[in-house]
Amino acid sequence: VVDLEPGWQNAVHSLGQILTGSATRTRTDMHFTVGNLLTDIPICEDPQAVDLFVFSWVLSESAAGLHADAFRPLQALFARAAPGAVFAFLDATDRLWPAVIEAARGEGCYEAILVNNSHKTSMLLQRVAAARPDRLAREAE
Repeated sequence: VVDLEPGWQNAVHSLGQILTGSATRTRTDMHFTVGNLLTDIPICEDPQAVDLFVFSWVLSESAAGLHADAFRPLQALFARAAPGAVFAFLDATDRLWPAVIEAARGEGCYEAILVNNSHKTSMLLQRVAAARPDRLAREAE
């Protein structure tokens, strides 16, 4: 977990202990560091080793900086993400989704799944070897 606010460290540590204690087969490693999406590029040390990237309110709060830098902070992650890696975008607005999809697909093959929930649209992107035609058709709807 990377956040500007160091106060999240205790919550991340507690969540890691809960997940480790309740896991039967899956191994979960939780780490916390203070960082800034717009200036610490890439935002994490080893994007290839991350299975799930979660952005909650990060993009809407960083929209001006992302646009000013042509989404380079995200491109750095998309370029280095391993096949199968998932990016979950849980922001309050979906206005950035077309630009985020374009940034992802400029760095590799990504499928998008748009999820409508509580009057907002969240987005999941997954790095894949080849995009499935049925997913691309649903995305265009």
